[in-house]
Amino acid sequence: MNRRDLLKLSGIALASAAPTTRLWAAPTDYQGQFLIQMQVRGAWDVASYCDPKLNKNGKIINNWAKTKGIETAGNIAYAPFANNADLFEKHHDKMLVINGVNSYTNGHNAGQQYNFTGSTQAGYPNLSASFAATLQADFPMPLLVNGGTFSSGDVIVPTRLGRDIETFNTLLEPNVSGTKQYLPDEDIRAIDNFRTKRARDNLDKASIAADKRFLEDFLIANKSFPNFAEFKRVLKSVDTTGFDMRENLNQQMLYALVGFKSGTSVSADTVINAFDTHSDHDNLHAGRLTKANNAIIFAWEVAKQLGITDRLNMFIASDFARTPWYNDGGGKDHWPIGSAIVMKSGVSWTDRVVGKTDDGLKAYKLNPNNLRRDDANGVILESKHVMAFGRRLMGIENDPLMRNFDLRTDGVDFKFDY
Repeated sequence: MNRRDLLKLSGIALASAAPTTRLWAAPTDYQGQFLIQMQVRGAWDVASYCDPKLNKNGKIINNWAKTKGIETAGNIAYAPFANNADLFEKHHDKMLVINGVNSYTNGHNAGQQYNFTGSTQAGYPNLSASFAATLQADFPMPLLVNGGTFSSGDVIVPTRLGRDIETFNTLLEPNVSGTKQYLPDEDIRAIDNFRTKRARDNLDKASIAADKRFLEDFLIANKSFPNFAEFKRVLKSVDTTGFDMRENLNQQMLYALVGFKSGTSVSADTVINAFDTHSDHDNLHAGRLTKANNAIIFAWEVAKQLGITDRLNMFIASDFARTPWYNDGGGKDHWPIGSAIVMKSGVSWTDRVVGKTDDGLKAYKLNPNNLRRDDANGVILESKHVMAFGRRLMGIENDPLMRNFDLRTDGVDFKFDY
C-alpha cells in the first residue's frame, strides 16, 4: 500500500466504522451503568429453565422430570436440564427471576415486540435503544446491535457489529495488516495533523451548510480515534481461555463489554436464535440453552476481568414460552406465559424469584407492592411491567425522551427491587 492509498484509508476508517455521519467523542469520566439486553428468539421453555415443572397425575410436562427433581441454587429453583446448573449455581446471587409474565400472544413478531420493548405498538424502542439514546451525545457507538427483532424507535442509530467483527477489527488499526505496519507512527501522526489542519481551514471557508456539517463531523470523528484505539487494546487484554469464541453469542458479549470498558459504548442488544422447537424439543432446546447459558457465564467473566461487574445490567427475555406438554412430534408449541431474568451484581433484590405459575404454567395475580399472590385484587404480570422496571433500574423512566413511549401501565409499578 502506498502513502496515497493509506491517506485515503485513514480518512474513511472512522466514518466506515460508525453508525451515522455523526460521531461523538466519548467522555473519559463516565462512571454510569451499562446494559446488555439479550434476546432469546423463538420462545424458550421456562418449564425446563427458571420456572421448572414436575410431571403430575400422569401428565408428562418434562421428560427430565421422569427421573429428576427440581434443583435450587440459593433461593432460585431451576430445572436439571441442559447445563442450567452451571449458570444458576455460579450466578444465582445476581439473578432476579420474574415468572408468570403474560405476553398475551402466541405470535413470534408480536411476542418479540412486546417482550423487548414493553409495548405491542410498533415503533417503540428496545430497552437497549432507550437507554443508549439518553447518553448518545457522549459516545462514538452508544448502542451495539446484532440483528434479531430490534427497534430503535428512531431515537438512535445503532452500530451493527455482531456479524461483521473482522471488518471492524481492520478499521481499528488501518495502518496494520497482521504483523505488518504500513507506515511508521510518526508518518501517521503527520498525516493526521495535515488532515485536521486542512479540515479546519476548509471549515472556516465553507459557505454551504452540508459542507460545514461534513467537516464538523470529520473533526469530531478525529477526537473519537483514541477511544477506538483503546477498544483494540482492551480487546487484546481479555483472556477467553475455556470459552468457544467461534460461538457468535460469545463474540457479541465480548464486543459489548469491550465497548463499555473502552468508552465507546454503553448499551448492547445481543441475540441467540433457534428456540422454536416444535419437534425434537429436548435435544434441540438443550443445545440452544447450553449456548445461551455459556454466553451469560462468559459475559460475567469478562465483566470481572474488566472491572465493570458492579456497573453491568442484563435483561434476558424471549418471545413467550412453550407448552407444558409435548406434541406428537416430541416438540413443544407456543405458550403465552413465560419468564424474564434480570441480572445485576451487588444489590439486595437478587437471588430471588418473583411471580408464580401453577402446575400448568398459568399465571397467578400478584400484589404489585409486596409481590405476593393476590387472586382477589392482584394484577397479572405483563411484559410492559418488566420493561417499566427496566427503565426505572436504568434511570430513564422520567427522561423526556421516554414520554413519547408511554408503556400504559396505568400506574401499576411492581416493586421488584424493594
